[in-house]
Amino acid sequence: LSNYNVLKGIVFDHTLADEYILDLKETAKTPAGEIDFDALVWSKNSLGRTIYHYKASVRLVSELPESPVEKLPPEAIVDEEISGQKLYEEGVLFHGPAFQGVEKVLQISQDRLVMQLCLPKTDDRFQGQFPVQNKNNPYIYDGIVQILLIWTQTFRKAPCLPSSLIKMEQYANIPFEQSCLVTMEVVSNTETAVVGNIRAQSLDGRVFVRFTALEGTISPLLNRYIGVRSQTETK
Repeated sequence: LSNYNVLKGIVFDHTLADEYILDLKETAKTPAGEIDFDALVWSKNSLGRTIYHYKASVRLVSELPESPVEKLPPEAIVDEEISGQKLYEEGVLFHGPAFQGVEKVLQISQDRLVMQLCLPKTDDRFQGQFPVQNKNNPYIYDGIVQILLIWTQTFRKAPCLPSSLIKMEQYANIPFEQSCLVTMEVVSNTETAVVGNIRAQSLDGRVFVRFTALEGTISPLLNRYIGVRSQTETK
């Protein structure tokens, strides 16, 4: 996946459209079985206007590349591990049961965050039109990018939402109920955005997936959407 951008996110409220369209345009194909697409998600609003929501370039391959093995992050440097349960209970993370995969935070600093992730099994009847298959578990990506939110809540005292991505490379599927280590190296950060390089790997170092330059947009106003009042509103 490359050049992913949130154009106009989908909010589950009265603005929901009756349907959302995914347009795929094939741009390249190789004898080795690789196919490139440009993807665009759009809908029509109540006035009939076209609203563009997400776009990205996607490469499908017939066989996943071999997973590289990389050195695990150093041992934890926090005085005490931070439990994922505490992060969900206190509203640092706002996700419901299907996405509550953060088990614990092992390291946290201005430059790096390391956490252990294990996503609980979601019943097939709740998975909708596209249930998880053995080569791809899309639920896990939500768990992985929660690392951005933990960082911004800690160092910017505000939530963030992913807004763009240069590249995502998947080497192996991460099934439900399998623990992995997620490491984010902070590339840059401002009051309004943080950019990080993220990798998820097995406990013995095998890389499952890598994100290059994932950007999160930071805003205290997001608190009203995630059910948490800002510090200003609580005074």
